[in-house]
Amino acid sequence: MEAVPSFLIESLVWNLPNRILSDGSTWTARVDQGLRHIYSTHKERDEWLEANNIKFLFHASQKWDEDEADNFAREAHSYLGFS
Repeated sequence: MEAVPSFLIESLVWNLPNRILSDGSTWTARVDQGLRHIYSTHKERDEWLEANNIKFLFHASQKWDEDEADNFAREAHSYLGFS
């Protein structure tokens, strides 16, 4: 896996819906659902912001793109043994 900036990971988690992080399930289930949400949600990404709530997360001026975020989430999901 190629190195992924930690700020990108932080921002991806920051953009997860509250229902994923506060549904009362186990942390394992939350990680599974969160990673799935990252690589399967595309239509609302144009509204995702950096964790500092200043800039759009996916914009031409960023050092990363949506494919990099998808690849990270898929590889992390696989590495952790989720199916």
